[in-house]
Amino acid sequence: MKFHRHILLCSVTAFIGFNSPIAIHANDTAVRPVSVTGSDTENSIKTPVVNLYRILSQLQQSKQTPAEKGMTALRKVLNDSYDFSSILSSTVGYRYDSYSEAEKEQLLQAFTNYTVARYYSSFAKEKGTGFKILPNVKNATTNDDKIIKTRVGDASDMGSATEINYLLRKTPQGWKIVDVLLNGHISQIAIQHGDFSSTLAKGGSQGLIEMLNKKTQSFMSKNNS
Repeated sequence: MKFHRHILLCSVTAFIGFNSPIAIHANDTAVRPVSVTGSDTENSIKTPVVNLYRILSQLQQSKQTPAEKGMTALRKVLNDSYDFSSILSSTVGYRYDSYSEAEKEQLLQAFTNYTVARYYSSFAKEKGTGFKILPNVKNATTNDDKIIKTRVGDASDMGSATEINYLLRKTPQGWKIVDVLLNGHISQIAIQHGDFSSTLAKGGSQGLIEMLNKKTQSFMSKNNS
């Protein structure tokens, strides 16, 4: 199914079927169409996921939004919602600590650009499905991390929706997503680690940067078509 293909591509696939654009305001905590209930503390933990779904929803509804403008808005939300440095370090694995600060910065930029382009390519032109954020925040098995559970699927058949969960960690900048669990338990970091490992083994950080840049360009070509 196309839906499951996008899950593998994007780590989370949230197609939202609504008839009118959804306005996004930086200070708006009442998010539509996501229904959020719980204590103020729980809602603050959910904020990165809520904001992510909000921008994906807007991208799907705003047919006339230029790609450059849409990707700029998406990049801001992803940077606010994701701890890219933590995700990249865990994805690369033991090799990461051996890289220079310049290599890490170049790799982070390439990884971020790739993630933004991938999300935009997979979501901007998709229409007509729905998602739901479940009310209770769960404790993770390690540290003080939290898990936000969501369901994503065809809006007309949410009974068969796929479970997409988020692992969040409290950082100096607030709660951030540090992993996505496909089907409720398959780590996106583990998937990417497997995808990147052979490139890292052969070409090191520069090999991965080149691979990510090529993939980004491929997504950009589709976005501008």
